[in-house]
Order: sequence, then C-alpha cells, then structure tokens
Amino acid sequence: MAVRFRGDWINKTGRRGLDNLYSGYELGKTGKLAGWGVLGAMTAYHTVSSANEYHHDLATIYANDNRGIQSLQSTQADGKGYTARNGGDPALGATGDLVFALHNLRNGGA
Repeated sequence: MAVRFRGDWINKTGRRGLDNLYSGYELGKTGKLAGWGVLGAMTAYHTVSSANEYHHDLATIYANDNRGIQSLQSTQADGKGYTARNGGDPALGATGDLVFALHNLRNGGA
C-alpha cells in the first residue's frame, strides 16, 4: 500500500506568501494532522520529563537534608542550641497542672 506524498500530505496552492515560506505549497489534511500529532507528543514528553526531573531534584534535596529541626537564626544569640524531641511523648512533657490551676483560679475551685 503506497502512501501518496503529494495530495494527502502537501498541496500546491499556486500563491506564494510568508504563510507558506514563498514555496507555493501548503500542508494537506494528513500533513497538518501529523504535524499537530508530533507537536503534541513533543509537548507531552517535555512536560513529563520536566516534572520528573523536578521531583527527582526535590527528593535529592530532602534526602540530603540532615539538619533536622533547628531554632530560628534570630533566636540563637544566647548561644544555646535547640534540641528537638523526637517521638516519644506526644504531650511534650506537659502534665496539665497549669491548666487545672488556671481553671481553679477562674472558677473558684479548690
């Protein structure tokens, strides 16, 4: 099955202009369809590869980030470090004594 190159792909218009680069030919329906298909495939490939590259770079940054939790730069003037509590007690050592004392002060409890 031979594919006709002229007629389906390229048509002779007879007029020359900037829109056909002064050649007198223009793309036929099959040529336009193929051109848009290639353009769409290239756009999709570029979009997916850019997204994958971005996520790979982001994962590399997070994997190599071993600074942990630190205090803000403006609060380090006293020279004391900040030690984050890792796991363990979800209440962070709070016993609730202050809450009960304030409640009793407000409501006149014992």
